[in-house]
Amino acid sequence: HRTLKAAVPPAENLVRQQLAFQEFIQDFNHHHHRPHTALGMKPPASVYSPSTRAYPGYLPALEYGSDVEVRKVRSNGEIKWKGQLIFLGEALIGEDIALKEVADDAWELYLCSHCLGRLESGAKRVSSL
Repeated sequence: HRTLKAAVPPAENLVRQQLAFQEFIQDFNHHHHRPHTALGMKPPASVYSPSTRAYPGYLPALEYGSDVEVRKVRSNGEIKWKGQLIFLGEALIGEDIALKEVADDAWELYLCSHCLGRLESGAKRVSSL
């Protein structure tokens, strides 16, 4: 941020400021005068190569087996389970989460095959395993 502030002082209007930012980004990231220690003193643009895989634009819906209950994480990061709202986290908003019963009144929560934690009956939060 110090480099940006020093190289791009405030402009007289937003359009000129945006143009100055774009010039700075192009120069800072793509020219050879910006070596990076972690890259053996090479500039980032000299070691970058685009991925050969195409970005799909969207990911297919998650599919879970018939042995689990599925809940969609609400816009506030919660799921409704057994009449209670359980907070999982805002990073999971919109995701389908699987709940697999592992003992009487105990469930493990999964995102795909990744176990997020365990939920005991009556608990209002997920505990780590």
